[in-house]
Amino acid sequence: MTILIRIYLICLAVLVMLPFSTAAQEHCDVVPEAIEQLGVPDLRTYNIWDVVYGVPLEDEAFYDYLPVDDEKVILVGSTRNDLTARPFILSTDRRGRVFWQWKGNPDSGSSLILKRILGIDDKTFLTVGRLVQEGVPQGIWLGIFNREEGTLIKTHVLQKSGIHLEFTDLEKNIEGNGYILSAVQKEAGTHTTPPHARFYLLDKNLDVIEDRAFIPAHENYIHDILVSKTTYGEKFYLAVGEAENAYGRTEAIILRLDPYLNVAWQRSFPRGVGSRFFGVARTRTSEITAVGDVLPALEDASRAGLLISMDLALGTVRQERYYSFPEVDYTGKDVLTLKDGRTLLVMAGYTRNEEHKADHARYLTLSPRGVIMKDLSYSNGKGAIPEEMKIGPLDRIYIGGSTTIEDPDPEDPENKTIRSQDGWMVVGEPIEPYEDPCIPKIREFPKIRGFDDN
Repeated sequence: MTILIRIYLICLAVLVMLPFSTAAQEHCDVVPEAIEQLGVPDLRTYNIWDVVYGVPLEDEAFYDYLPVDDEKVILVGSTRNDLTARPFILSTDRRGRVFWQWKGNPDSGSSLILKRILGIDDKTFLTVGRLVQEGVPQGIWLGIFNREEGTLIKTHVLQKSGIHLEFTDLEKNIEGNGYILSAVQKEAGTHTTPPHARFYLLDKNLDVIEDRAFIPAHENYIHDILVSKTTYGEKFYLAVGEAENAYGRTEAIILRLDPYLNVAWQRSFPRGVGSRFFGVARTRTSEITAVGDVLPALEDASRAGLLISMDLALGTVRQERYYSFPEVDYTGKDVLTLKDGRTLLVMAGYTRNEEHKADHARYLTLSPRGVIMKDLSYSNGKGAIPEEMKIGPLDRIYIGGSTTIEDPDPEDPENKTIRSQDGWMVVGEPIEPYEDPCIPKIREFPKIRGFDDN
């Protein structure tokens, strides 16, 4: 069997950006709630470079990545074939050179999907994934690798008897000497307890120090964790996700945890028929922003991207934004914030009519007051879906996920094609400088001659 690795690169000497919309004149008043009817996504947006990786007739996806420098990146993901999944790690650059590649070989009937990569230091990194084995409960696989050669240094597996654990997120802990990990816990047998979130504190050797279950009486999931502290030095964790309410509807939720994983407060945000949070970021000193999606009550209405900014102390809502476009279902996947107050949002756009628009990543730049300053869309092949967004070297935007590719059918190459999914990552334009027009400038008076400055 011939294995083909495809890496496509776009390298432009001159960048020409074609945003759909830009705020003509920004006002300084904050609109608490707004429904943004987005324009037609322009999929012709240029990028600095991108990578597509795949084996014909198999499905691949990049779930996370680690920018090494302005030209090199390490990507993690999995290859699916039938009912099994095999992990891979790829070190490559903008020219398509593969420096090293690691492929895991789970036992027969087992699957391992790598979902997260986190730099430990300049020489090593940590990867985490979902491990499925025959005859035993699902677990969480952790592996430490060497950056330069891709060699596996250490592995560790989190498993509980009679309990399935499904990994959702990992970050360095508050002190920086270990990790906080979130998972979904499901009973393997009787299912008397609904699936719910569980948090773990790990030391640098990946051993469990502390763990807590979050069981508010209904099914719930955590999708993203944020490590932060107040201006007074108080350290805490924020976790966002979704929970089922007493009526069977899904509500977006946010939790604030202390350093020992105790819940300080929790808030739910029932919106439409159902809502979810997938990402969270610290916006200002006293504010946080969470993103996800909401399903409108109207049966034929498209799912809308959701962004809610709230007070850090108690979770009181300050701003709400809904982003929609006919025949495209949008989901807010990730959010980043800048020191100047701007917010970067990436949404997955799932088209309902492939003949008109392909699946795509929609990348918005918002002003400190939530006004859309830039609206860009990225896609590839027959469509692309983002999973993660990061700010890399030179302040460039990295967006990774998967793309749909068509290949000739080996049994009928002249008339038929077969679709498969490839790993996809795009590097967009650097973040442009911004000066907030709503912040009063400090007037500098000229010095008076004859007066000593001291």
